[in-house]
Amino acid sequence: MTPEQRELYGQTFAPFAAALNGMQDSGLDSAAAARRVIELAEQVPAPSRAPVERTPKKCSGSLAKKPDAEQDALRLQLVGLS
Repeated sequence: MTPEQRELYGQTFAPFAAALNGMQDSGLDSAAAARRVIELAEQVPAPSRAPVERTPKKCSGSLAKKPDAEQDALRLQLVGLS
């Protein structure tokens, strides 16, 4: 980021970046993740949401059954943006 961008977004971006970096220990390397995202995006129609890992870990509890808005709120909380 430029100094101006860091001034505008730094306080929001820093906790997000730290949380995201902490979650990247699943063993899926960035090149494989990028290939998977491209593969998903090229599907017609593209899925509105899909796991990047081919064999995703099961969600604990009933997270997958919660409404999208509730899942989004939990994701924002997880990465420090709420």
